[in-house]
Amino acid sequence: MLVRFTVNSKLFVIALLISLVPIFAAAQSQTVSQGIQKYQQGNFQEAIDLLEIAKFNNSMNAQGYIVLASSYLEIQIPEKAENNALEGKSIFPDILAFDWIIAEALLNQRKIQKARNKYLDVQDALHQGRSLSPLNISNEILRVRLGQVYQVMASDAYQNDQFDLAINRMTNAVEFMTDSVQVHKNLAILLIEQEQYDRALEVLDTAKNIFPDDTEILRIKASIYFKTEERDKLIDQFEELYRTDPADIDNGLIYAELLMSSNKTSDGIDVIEDLMERHPEEKRIYRMMAEINERQFNISGKRAVLREMQKQFPDDYSILEDIAETYKRESKWEEARAVYDSLKVKTNDVVKYELEKASTWERQDSLAVAEVLYRNLLEEYNGNDKIVLSLGNNLEKQSKWGQAYLIYHDALDSVKENDVVLDTRLAISSVKSDQDSAKVYVDQALNLGSENPALFLEASKLYLGINNQEKAFDLAERSLRKSFSDLAKEQTVFEQNLDKEGILGQAGNVTQIEKLEFLNSISEEAFEWLAYSFKGKDVKPVLDEMIDTYKTSGKLFFLVGKYYYSRSEKEIAETHLKKSVEYSPELFEAHLELSEIHEDKGNIEEAIASLERALSLNSTESTVYSKLIQLYREIGQLDQLSDRWSAKYRADKNNELLREHLIEALHKAGRYDEAREIIDQ
Repeated sequence: MLVRFTVNSKLFVIALLISLVPIFAAAQSQTVSQGIQKYQQGNFQEAIDLLEIAKFNNSMNAQGYIVLASSYLEIQIPEKAENNALEGKSIFPDILAFDWIIAEALLNQRKIQKARNKYLDVQDALHQGRSLSPLNISNEILRVRLGQVYQVMASDAYQNDQFDLAINRMTNAVEFMTDSVQVHKNLAILLIEQEQYDRALEVLDTAKNIFPDDTEILRIKASIYFKTEERDKLIDQFEELYRTDPADIDNGLIYAELLMSSNKTSDGIDVIEDLMERHPEEKRIYRMMAEINERQFNISGKRAVLREMQKQFPDDYSILEDIAETYKRESKWEEARAVYDSLKVKTNDVVKYELEKASTWERQDSLAVAEVLYRNLLEEYNGNDKIVLSLGNNLEKQSKWGQAYLIYHDALDSVKENDVVLDTRLAISSVKSDQDSAKVYVDQALNLGSENPALFLEASKLYLGINNQEKAFDLAERSLRKSFSDLAKEQTVFEQNLDKEGILGQAGNVTQIEKLEFLNSISEEAFEWLAYSFKGKDVKPVLDEMIDTYKTSGKLFFLVGKYYYSRSEKEIAETHLKKSVEYSPELFEAHLELSEIHEDKGNIEEAIASLERALSLNSTESTVYSKLIQLYREIGQLDQLSDRWSAKYRADKNNELLREHLIEALHKAGRYDEAREIIDQ
């Protein structure tokens, strides 16, 4: 992004005019002398008052006009500064100093073009041998001033989207301010934004020759190679950055990351180890080394790095939590629980780490053991919302809805936090366990503003059961919309984390994975409930609007296609199912549904193609094998199918399902000897 420059007239005028002395032989009035003295003392308003009196009395000289105009600049009234300088110039036309002050005044009025032209006039006059006396303005100062003006012009052009003009003006600024590194950088940045990469590199190379110690120039060059996807040059650039300033942690980490992403892992590790040695106090270096091990699927290696990190930062208990996670990733439950015991002692946070321990039993598929731990914990810490919700969730997983209801109900008076969450869970469990009070709790949760799609779904079922069709439909629609909305958001977060952390990193994010699984399940259940429990004339507009909202949701297209197929609207169903496999080719069920439609229409070869794609996604579904045998037999190509499956079986003789259906295919193709040979093996 282009830096917007501001220009302050005080930059030169103050320092240069304070030391003014009379240079003219003519006598100077006492009022003018007093005015100049006040200026030199920094009393600008008093100087103005005296000099305006002198001007009124026609006792002003050239120096008086110069100081008066400059005083107006100092108190930021550039219009009066310009007027007085113009008046002085009309009386004393040979004094070039007035032109400088006029230029400064124009600049402060944002009359940039006129200011530029006036500065250029001053420059031409100096080249012709004239002087800015009594101002001590050198050619160097004028050159820098012009450079600043061109920067302002470049910034204005940039803000007005006049990018070519901005580049030209910044090029002018570089010509006048060759010794300003920032001007070179800004020209390069402008060129990069306009994708003029070669010219930007030339500018940066020139700047590097003038400012060899400025590492930011190298970083800007690196950004070019990143944009142009020239990975080797990008790595070379960061190697130079790393060599130039090995103590810079950011450069080192980026360099290491680039090396590893280019399959130069050992080189990247060398850089990280070097950084760890230089900066043992820097946690993020350890974190990156841990991440490297994770990318290499080396969980024990990650744990070893975390152990070293723990020694360096013994009071950072999050490191121990990460160590526990590594044990959980390897299903080393006892070790994970031992770490949580240690954390419990160190932090005295019994509830947090006992809950973590209980959750490891759930991950270990020991829901009953976890339930006991939760109950014991609740007995000791009655009213703790986290324990109540954890125990309730555990009971829900075991489909113990009645017990979950009792836990939530008993906690109503004691739990002070998570009111909406608790009331929502209570409402859902009350419906699931057929409590007489279910409607009371459902309405209570809804009135509290719960946005849980599962609550909307259960509430819809409840209201349909008491013949309130309108309310039931509204809640069913809310459940469908909310579940898909939440699912879309969660998938976006998951994909962003996947890009950032990789597959293995996301594999360890149990909470997010469980949330995705819940939303996938509830969205499908909400769809099925709405679509098949209410009238088509009410359902179809909702489905059409949902399709319009989630235009690339393969899952939604599948569910809608399946719905229309169930209503024998096969053309619409086929359209939606084709969209489904286009956006989500991994949807096994969509390929199966599509194969049925193709078969119904007599398009056997297309039906076979859909089944083959389904089989490639899931080779454990027996019905797919059987259906393929049937369809290949119908078109007289069962021998070809048998040959392919025979070759596949020879390569994987442990595949019992393939063996079973290969024998079936050979039998139906009349190749009994081959079938017998496989049976006898």
